[in-house]
Amino acid sequence: MGTFTLTLKEVLSYTPDIGLDSYPIFDESHRNVLNNKIVDHFLNREIGQETIDIFRHAVRRKMNEIMPLYNQMYRSEALILDPFLTFRSTSESATNGESESRATEQSVGTTKSATDSTARAVGSDTPQVQLSGNEDYATQIQDTVSRATADGSSDGSSTQDSTGSQSGTMSSSSEGFTGSVSALVQEYRATFLNIDMQIIDELEPLFMQIWDNGDSYTPGHDFFPLMRGFGLW
Repeated sequence: MGTFTLTLKEVLSYTPDIGLDSYPIFDESHRNVLNNKIVDHFLNREIGQETIDIFRHAVRRKMNEIMPLYNQMYRSEALILDPFLTFRSTSESATNGESESRATEQSVGTTKSATDSTARAVGSDTPQVQLSGNEDYATQIQDTVSRATADGSSDGSSTQDSTGSQSGTMSSSSEGFTGSVSALVQEYRATFLNIDMQIIDELEPLFMQIWDNGDSYTPGHDFFPLMRGFGLW
């Protein structure tokens, strides 16, 4: 039996609706889990409002105010993280090019030749007589001199063109960790959250913060049913 107001257990004996049925939650299947934790935690605590209606409204208002933030925390907690991964890098490169080349070859040649020839025909009526050394006194002498020349040239050229193109992509990635493994474990442990318990702590102001010491503060155990008769809830 509550001393100053009703305990949550007594409120639930009058109505199951304490304002926990419509607040936004990241996963509807978690609503009953969270609601049961809230009820179990505060079951024997006295509500901090004069009537059940005011208490129900206070719970509904508080949950609507705080749950948008805690829903984000629930979602972030569900992310799968590797505590030993401190860096990850990825790089990509692409090549795309064209090439063109031209080779030209030109050749020029010149040829020249000259041929000289000399011939002498000697006739003598007196073959038994030795001719002079120059054969100047022969009966007949015929000298023949000839020269032949030839000139030539050649000119040629060739051109070769070639084109080409190339394209490609290349990617690389690396990941790992730096630092102390034990320090990474400590940092990872610091990220552990009991979000349900944080929400319960947020609801503490909705309940009485005074504990019963056994003294009587109300005119009998039927005080709150009497208030109900006056239409206070």
